[in-house]
Amino acid sequence: VIPSEITKNKTTHHVPLSDTAVGILMYLKKEYSSDSKYVFSTPFDHTSEDVPIKRIDASTRRIKNETSVNDFRPHDVRRTVATHLAKMRVRRTVLGKILNHKGLSGDSGVTAIYDRYSYENEKREALEKWATKLKEIVS
Repeated sequence: VIPSEITKNKTTHHVPLSDTAVGILMYLKKEYSSDSKYVFSTPFDHTSEDVPIKRIDASTRRIKNETSVNDFRPHDVRRTVATHLAKMRVRRTVLGKILNHKGLSGDSGVTAIYDRYSYENEKREALEKWATKLKEIVS
């Protein structure tokens, strides 16, 4: 769950993580941040508080330095996943919900006002499909 205070459209966003994503996060938590309640915590916070990571500048620099993608932006990941999901025939409405866009992508504004369905099952199904596709790409 991404709280409304930190989303661009100020609405709480539920992301149904795939089994693969949960497995990776559990591994990372165990291996790298078992003392923290967060998977990604701020390693150099000047307080003794356990706080979630707020900036990813160092990770972005590392990606640029270790790959040939010199103009990498974290937002590129969202675009890449959305593009692959569209290729996999995930409906634009579901894509919009995964991306937490305010309106329903591809629908009229009027439809978006009346359609309050969460699309949780459809989002979960799409993200499981993406996990399978990503495994194929990586291997």
